[in-house]
Amino acid sequence: MIASDTTRALVASLVQLAFADGKVDSMEAAHIQLLAAKAGIDAGEFDRICAQPSYYLTRSPIGLEDKRTFLAHLIAFVSFDLHIADEEQAYCEQKARELGFSAEAVAEVFAAIRSRTLPIEEIRSVLR
Repeated sequence: MIASDTTRALVASLVQLAFADGKVDSMEAAHIQLLAAKAGIDAGEFDRICAQPSYYLTRSPIGLEDKRTFLAHLIAFVSFDLHIADEEQAYCEQKARELGFSAEAVAEVFAAIRSRTLPIEEIRSVLR
């Protein structure tokens, strides 16, 4: 399997997001590594993405549905360690604005996640 530019950008965003609160949980790191490996990103390229995530972020998705899915993955990742840091939410809200979505919609999703776990399909449906 050959990783797409969108997948590389997602992994780079997840790396940045994992560092957003100043500490990377071991489960977060393992999740990112597993996602990268499943997507066909070899260890050398993964190390390059981790070293320079901003380079790979220039390859973000173009289509609306791809952008929605991309952002939904970031939001779902934040709740992975069962703790939503303010910095993580702020990162997702900024990414939403960059992708053309409402930061307020992201805040609504996080409010819902704080009250209960949301499946990724439900997260995608709220993003506008």
